[in-house]
Amino acid sequence: MAERSAARRWTVEDLDAFLDDDWHRYEIIDGELFVSETPHFEHQSAANFAAFYLTEWNDRTGLGRVFPGSGVIFGPEDAVAPDVMWISHERMATFGREDGHF
Repeated sequence: MAERSAARRWTVEDLDAFLDDDWHRYEIIDGELFVSETPHFEHQSAANFAAFYLTEWNDRTGLGRVFPGSGVIFGPEDAVAPDVMWISHERMATFGREDGHF
């Protein structure tokens, strides 16, 4: 029986090698690379509404900040780019990084 080779495990460092302006979204989940095209305009419209109402709520409460399309790094093999993200001021102080990712 032939030996099965292990699949490549992608890391956050590998993402740094990709160009940011090639109109693709690169995400790594449990070491697996996911590449997608930019979202459809209907998807972007829904994300815009979510960001608008989340920002409106946040402006009233003052509890944190809203970020559309920010990168989130959970570990060396887990990095995603959610459409909209809210983060409390407490977590922002702990998790914000100089490269603009969380």
